[in-house]
Amino acid sequence: MSKRKAGLQKEFSAIFRDVWIPNRGRPLKGGARPAAPPQDPQQVREIEQIARRFRCSKDFQCYKSGFEKLCRAKIVGEGKMVECSPENEGSCEFRFSFVKKSFCKCPVRYYIAKNLKR
Repeated sequence: MSKRKAGLQKEFSAIFRDVWIPNRGRPLKGGARPAAPPQDPQQVREIEQIARRFRCSKDFQCYKSGFEKLCRAKIVGEGKMVECSPENEGSCEFRFSFVKKSFCKCPVRYYIAKNLKR
């Protein structure tokens, strides 16, 4: 019997052919205390430069609120991607789901997670 794929099976395998799937890591910490906003002027300049390149429907509240309105996230995939915590309920144009997990493609959020460990 032939193992030839047809219909949706064929389309999905073409779409997800070279997709990287992250390993399941430790659960996100829920009780971590927020860190202070960056005091380094270089970091502030870099965040502002990144923010100027695109639009955010939330007007960059993650940064402008002094990291008070910052969604919980962690770096995954050898430091190349940000995974959103399941407790983040608000909608965001930068969030996407894959394999029952949510990820963030916001460059500002990635910078904050990678460089400020938040």
